Amino acid sequence: MKSHGHTEVSGTDKNKNKRSYDFTVCLPFWDALTGSQQQMLRLNTIVRSYRAGDNVIFSMPEKNGLFLVLSGGLRLFIATDTGREITLMSIVSGGCCVLNTLDSAVPGDTVPILQASSDAVFAYINIVALRPLCAESSAVQQFLQRTQARNVQTVLNNIEYYFFHPLRSCIARVVLEKADAHPEDGFARITHEEISHHLGTTREVISRELEGMRQMGLLQTGRGKIYVLDRAALEGMANL
Repeated sequence: MKSHGHTEVSGTDKNKNKRSYDFTVCLPFWDALTGSQQQMLRLNTIVRSYRAGDNVIFSMPEKNGLFLVLSGGLRLFIATDTGREITLMSIVSGGCCVLNTLDSAVPGDTVPILQASSDAVFAYINIVALRPLCAESSAVQQFLQRTQARNVQTVLNNIEYYFFHPLRSCIARVVLEKADAHPEDGFARITHEEISHHLGTTREVISRELEGMRQMGLLQTGRGKIYVLDRAALEGMANL
């Protein structure tokens, strides 16, 4: 498996710039909180910067909580000992996910890996801090329930797509999503290996499929870049 950096999140982390971040972009209930509730949430929020490819490691006893993407992107995936990976969910700036299976995992359970898909700033609020807030505010409780339901549905949608659509359709979808993430570039920032990690296959298989798509006039490949030449055809291939 490709080697990545690891950045640890611990309960003792302090971030002097924490107060400069606008949490409202991720937390629509923010303005409904009282001043003391907002202060409590800020004091219990860990903010860390990550470089692309860094994995997030949790060191506190209770790891479940709310994970916010303040900037950049987050990828949740699972990996095998042989190096194969498959993406469960990708979250862009302004999104979040509820982590609620980490504390109950036992040896042998599959645990998702959290990784910065680009240079990013993440915020983490432990479940210990969220429990009293949920008891005080129905808006917070409802937000967490909706976010958790949306996360589960996204994972199910991705699994259904990866397993029941042709590989070329999956590649077209990934390329379009990456191109749309940075439309100002005019290309998708992704390598053959990264596509293989998203889809649980090998780089060689992806390279062969991309070459076929290039010969069809759908795209053009470069070093770490894929240019979309026929968007309509790719959207049709991806069933979008």
